[in-house]
Amino acid sequence: MPTTAAELLSLDAAGLNAVFIEARLRLGKQRSTRARLLAAEKIDEQKVAVLKAEIAELGGLLCTIQTRRGHLRREARRALGRPIERNEAIASAVDSLLSGHLHAAVMAEADRLQKQALADLEAAPEAA
Repeated sequence: MPTTAAELLSLDAAGLNAVFIEARLRLGKQRSTRARLLAAEKIDEQKVAVLKAEIAELGGLLCTIQTRRGHLRREARRALGRPIERNEAIASAVDSLLSGHLHAAVMAEADRLQKQALADLEAAPEAA
């Protein structure tokens, strides 16, 4: 696993794919471990916090790898004189929309739905 930006930038497409697969597998394992810890009768908050940090780190690495993979694909496509592919155009459009005002609107709506669900749970009569 690369630990610096220089290491990540030095990888070719095959190396990035291998690191991506490894990171996805590790992320899945960490999420599974976190789920088991959270399902236990006595939750070890310290272990959960460590896993949360590791999961966030792996998520950031995956995001960076995806960005780098896209950059390498664009460079290869330009070198061959090919136009952007439809699926890449769609992915770029989604990324562009979600990183702008739409992202803030989606997050605000998610917060509103969570607050409403909490209010509904608190207002519901307890089942005796």
